[in-house]
Amino acid sequence: MAQMRSIGRFPPARSLLTLCPRQQIRSMVLEVISRPNCIVLAVTAANQDVANSDGLQIAREVDPQGLRTIGVLTKLDLMDQGTDARDVLEGRVYPLQHGYVGVVNRSQRDIETNKSMKSALAAEQEFFIKSPSYSHIAKKQGTVYLSHRLNAILEDHIRSCMPDISNRVKTMLRDATAELEQIGGDDSQTEQQQRAVVLNCITRFCQNFSECMQVQSAKYFHRCKLNIFSGSVKA
Repeated sequence: MAQMRSIGRFPPARSLLTLCPRQQIRSMVLEVISRPNCIVLAVTAANQDVANSDGLQIAREVDPQGLRTIGVLTKLDLMDQGTDARDVLEGRVYPLQHGYVGVVNRSQRDIETNKSMKSALAAEQEFFIKSPSYSHIAKKQGTVYLSHRLNAILEDHIRSCMPDISNRVKTMLRDATAELEQIGGDDSQTEQQQRAVVLNCITRFCQNFSECMQVQSAKYFHRCKLNIFSGSVKA
C-alpha cells in the first residue's frame, strides 16, 4: 500500500474516534499535507499500479500540480520479469516537480540474517548500476541520493517560505506587544510591578464576572416576577 509521510501536528484524537481506521489515517494525513509549507513524500511500491496509488491520489488532492510532492518508488527489485518503472521514474506517467527516486530496501531475509546497512546500500547501488532499465539514471537513484535530495529540497523550501514566516512572526509580535501594553505590561517592570499587573487583571476579571452575574440575576428575578403574576413560578 502506498504511504504518505510528513511531519506536523495531528488533529485531536476525540474528533477521530467516530471514524474507521482507514478514515482516521486519511484525516490525519490530510491535516498535515494540506498546509502549503509542507513537503509531501509519497512512497509507493513499484510492483503495484503506481498511477492509481493511494499516496499519489491523496497528494493530488492538496498538490494537484505536483509542486511540493516528491515520489519514492520501493520494491523495484520485486517487479515482474520484463517490466520496469522507467516511465514513472522519468516522469512520463505522473510528472512531479521534484521527480521520483527509486530505492531498494533490505528484504526480510536480509533483516533476519542481520545484513548491515552499509552492505544493503552497496547492494542497492549495484542493482541500479547493473540494471539495463536503470543504469542510465543510477546516479539519481537509491537511498543515499534520496537523502541528499530531500535535504536540498528542504533547504530550498525553507528559503522560499522564510519571507512569509518572517512577516507572520512580525505581525504576531506586534499583536502581542499591543496586547501587553493594553494590560499594562512592560519588560522593564520589576517583579513586584509584574505581580501588581497580574493582580489587577484578576481583579478586573472578577469585577466583570460579578457585573455579568448581577445582570443575569436581575433578568432571572424579572422573569420570576412575570411568571408569578401569570400564576406560575418558572425560571
